[in-house]
Amino acid sequence: MYIRGWLQADTPSGVVPLGTFGNFLISPALVLQLTNIFETSAKWKHSLLYVPSIIPFVVICAIAFFVFKLTRKQVKDIFYETSTRCLEPILSLGAACALVELLQVGGERSCTNVIGQSLAALGPSWRMLGLTLGFLGAFFAGSATGTCMML
Repeated sequence: MYIRGWLQADTPSGVVPLGTFGNFLISPALVLQLTNIFETSAKWKHSLLYVPSIIPFVVICAIAFFVFKLTRKQVKDIFYETSTRCLEPILSLGAACALVELLQVGGERSCTNVIGQSLAALGPSWRMLGLTLGFLGAFFAGSATGTCMML
């Protein structure tokens, strides 16, 4: 239990004000936070060391570099190529996730809740409309996985 608490410790050690975009905070346990998004109560938090997002990637890359005996220049070229290819998708997915969070601000009166309650009131005919909305979500997000990730 002690390790879990340390890996999720979110007391910030640094704050970067981003104007109307909010405040970016980082803790010693690498918990990244974005608060006051667009001057609302919306916030985002990601525990980099606790949630397996980047660490497995780094470990696999380190093993691959040793197995394939890559030089420093090759490693640098690989990281540069990968980062430039990933930049646009990361920015677009980040913006989409931020938009979803903003649409949920307001609790019972948020636009997503109002739309959901209205559609739920349709009864059995909701099934066909739900299917159509799923197709639209997959179209705009690029995949069903992307749609589900943003919900």
